Amino acid sequence: MRCDPWLPVLCRLALCFGLAPVVMHQATEWAPWHPQTNWGGVLLGCVLLAMGLWHLVAFLGSRIWVDQASGRLHLCRLSLGLERDGGSWSWALADIEAVVLMPQWRAPLASPPMIELRLVGGQRVPVGTIATSVPGLEEHAQKLALLIGCGVETPDKAPD
Repeated sequence: MRCDPWLPVLCRLALCFGLAPVVMHQATEWAPWHPQTNWGGVLLGCVLLAMGLWHLVAFLGSRIWVDQASGRLHLCRLSLGLERDGGSWSWALADIEAVVLMPQWRAPLASPPMIELRLVGGQRVPVGTIATSVPGLEEHAQKLALLIGCGVETPDKAPD
């Protein structure tokens, strides 16, 4: 099972790969050697393409699976962000209290949720690589909670 659902990744790819060529076309008029080339627009188009690829690599490089026979959850999370929370972990299913759709302070207007695990003792572990308001995250969290055998929680506000 992937750490994030497909829909948010596809929306990010569509946005990045759909907007980048438009920005680059407007900046270069399909002639980069033209004397009126807007190199800021070219750079913005390249950054948008890189962001789309960045999210695709993080999506494909992250996975989570539940080993019911040994009673363990294994998480391999590739984080391409500035935070250092990537890596591989394993926990006993009994140590996981809940799957949490935790609001994140990553957007200026809204705080989109990201899937996290709450362990016994209150430790929170990020599962998802994308904080998004795109539909599909709740169903993904429900599937994960069903595999683990715990509930899904949705706090009202992001952590301080």
